[in-house]
Amino acid sequence: MPNKSSTTGWACGPAHHRGEAQPGKSCVAGGDPVFCSNCPDGYFCQNDTQPPGYPSGWQCDALFPTAPVDGSQLIHSPVVPAGPENALCSPCVQLGGQSISILLNYILNAGVMGGCSKLCGHLKSKGSREACDLVCGVVGFKAFTKALNHTDLDPIYFCEILDACPAGRDDAAIQILSVAAQPTSISNGDTVELSVTVNVVNASGVGEFALAVVGPTTTPVSQVFLLPKGMPVGQQNLAVKLTVQDDNSANPPVVWSPGSYQFTFEFCQGECHSKHPHSKYFGSKAGNFSLADKVLIAI
Repeated sequence: MPNKSSTTGWACGPAHHRGEAQPGKSCVAGGDPVFCSNCPDGYFCQNDTQPPGYPSGWQCDALFPTAPVDGSQLIHSPVVPAGPENALCSPCVQLGGQSISILLNYILNAGVMGGCSKLCGHLKSKGSREACDLVCGVVGFKAFTKALNHTDLDPIYFCEILDACPAGRDDAAIQILSVAAQPTSISNGDTVELSVTVNVVNASGVGEFALAVVGPTTTPVSQVFLLPKGMPVGQQNLAVKLTVQDDNSANPPVVWSPGSYQFTFEFCQGECHSKHPHSKYFGSKAGNFSLADKVLIAI
């Protein structure tokens, strides 16, 4: 329902409250706009599709495209440099869906007025404000606000409209060859390296690859990584390190139980599963690793 005291201009009705549902768990959408829900701040209630390795149904998903759900802070990102020739793309995409929603909501309520600094000043974090100021200042206030009114919560497409990111080629093609876990069996507290090998037949534009881990853990683990330069032609290998460690201080607590775990990589041009022009889904491939009980030796 409308609420002037909220940063988004909306708030949950009396039947529900923010934070009632947890990331990756079932939630209740508030209708329009999509970021009104009973999920925590920074998340919205989305009817997820069902790519391999992902849960399905209405769940709390991160508005920020590269933001992890609870538990995935244990994932160590690979190094994916932006490069000077594509310097504006990465900060633009890092604005994320939540920031775009806040900016759009402000424009819809207050109209197009002021300049970049005034508009970007409505964002919560210093990093978001700095990224917004940078992109808006380079492309111009008029172009920036016009793009906000013609996109949805897809930050990559938003940045392509601004020419901050070059649009990917429609003939881009990536084959996912294999995935591997090293080692294949670990104990709680250990780190496993999850890698994927791809063959890039035709170079792709800016996009992302995602990693999801499912198994006997109390909290789903997933993270999306930006590919600000896309993928060049040839065989490429990317690896992500995952530290499997219980965290009872988290809300909800993260507990890893012994058993078999499946990890799934997927690659995309643009945002994964987006319906916008130039967006392509290249597929997914899954592998497994196991978590064993620690052996206690009494002396």
